[in-house]
Amino acid sequence: MSIALRITGLSVLTTFGFFAPALAQAAPGYVGTWAVSRAACANPADKANAPLVITADRLDQFETHCNLTKMRRRFLGGWEATARCQVEGSIQYDTLSLKVRGPTLVARWGKSQKSLTRVKC
Repeated sequence: MSIALRITGLSVLTTFGFFAPALAQAAPGYVGTWAVSRAACANPADKANAPLVITADRLDQFETHCNLTKMRRRFLGGWEATARCQVEGSIQYDTLSLKVRGPTLVARWGKSQKSLTRVKC
């Protein structure tokens, strides 16, 4: 089968609704790799100034690893989640608010109200 036939076959499948939900869903704006500066995007993951990596349900940065649950859209460009984090070996629970404006992410932890600002890598 040629590539053209495969592409046409995929077009037929998506036209009739097969694969459509998976193709139609774009990743939320907070998903990606974020760092204090564009230059810091190249920092290794095993250093304290490593970039922050966020997926739809996870956040990882150096010695902080969080499962994000109950993710909900809160406002334009913003989300809120319940976070279960392992920080330097200790389990912690908190809420996490994420707001994206263009190439900038602001993350705010609920209990401490500490926030951090990062740029997209």
